[in-house]
Amino acid sequence: MSDEMGVLCVVDPYCQWSYGFLPTLIEFWEQHKDEIPFHVACAGLYRDAGVRPLCEIEGLGDTSRQIAEILGAEFGPAYEALLADGSFEMNSLDATRGLAALKDVAPEKTLDLAYAQMKAFFRDGKDLSEPNTYREIATAFELDADAVVDYFRSPVSHSVALQDFAVVHDYGVGSYPAVALVQGHATAALALGATRLADLERAYQYYISPVPRSEEHTSELQSLAYLVCRLLLEKK
Repeated sequence: MSDEMGVLCVVDPYCQWSYGFLPTLIEFWEQHKDEIPFHVACAGLYRDAGVRPLCEIEGLGDTSRQIAEILGAEFGPAYEALLADGSFEMNSLDATRGLAALKDVAPEKTLDLAYAQMKAFFRDGKDLSEPNTYREIATAFELDADAVVDYFRSPVSHSVALQDFAVVHDYGVGSYPAVALVQGHATAALALGATRLADLERAYQYYISPVPRSEEHTSELQSLAYLVCRLLLEKK
């Protein structure tokens, strides 16, 4: 990340809440992409010792139903079949490498590609560790599919994925999806969890507005952010 002010979006390709939140985040990006740079970083939700069969992860089905009800996200029959079988293993390192490959070819479409990647899994039951998954996404977006697959298979994608995880760690993001204004090492949280567009926009305008803030108003906002964090932790 540079010292220029930007919007950091932290998601994970295998995070159900990230999947449900992406349409809102895309709409926010569409509104502000010409005025401030956006950076999308993957959190690495399931990697190393965290890579394990679906049957060993509690509550996935209940969470999917909750997100479908609250956010209208579509969890397809192919994904439901993976849950029922239970043997599939989610690997966020491979998925982050895949998104890195897509971003390298079409950085201006990063959020749309991230959403397509999530739909490939949560709707269509595709394996985000398989090169052909990215070939299909690239073809659908009329991108150079061979270039995407070559990048995915290369050591460069591995290095870029680790850089993503480092960014998330360095900014202290422990819950996602998350959206923050960042400049250098300074951060201001805009969304912690699947936030409504109106609330995301309100937080953004608060921080970029040149109008001076009173200490009392700032304290109220900090208290609200703390409450949101507690609720998210309790939900997880």
